[in-house]
Amino acid sequence: MVVYKIDRLTRSLTDFAKIVEILDSKGASFVSVTQQFNTTTSMGRLTLNILLSFAQFEREVNCREMAGKLRELARATRLAGMRRELLAVAERYDRRGDHFDRRADR
Repeated sequence: MVVYKIDRLTRSLTDFAKIVEILDSKGASFVSVTQQFNTTTSMGRLTLNILLSFAQFEREVNCREMAGKLRELARATRLAGMRRELLAVAERYDRRGDHFDRRADR
C-alpha cells in the first residue's frame, strides 16, 4: 500500500496496527511516498508506531479542547435550541475521546 503521508491513512494506532496486520496477511507492505518509512523492516514499523502515537495524542488533545470551546459557546448563547445542540456535539467529542463521530449528525 502506498500513501502520500501517514496521517492521510489514519491517526489511530490501533487502526494502523489492523491495517498492517491485513497487509501482512496478504503479503503486502506499507510505504509512504513523502516520508521514508517502510513496514517491511522492524525499524520502519517502530518509527511508524512512534509517529502514530504522537498523532493519536494530538487528536485526543484537540478533541478535548474542542469540547471545552463548544461548552463555552453553549454557555454564552441565548438560544436554548442552539445550546442543546452545542452541548450534544461536545458530549460526542468527550464520549468518543479519540475522534468526532460525524455519523451521529445524520
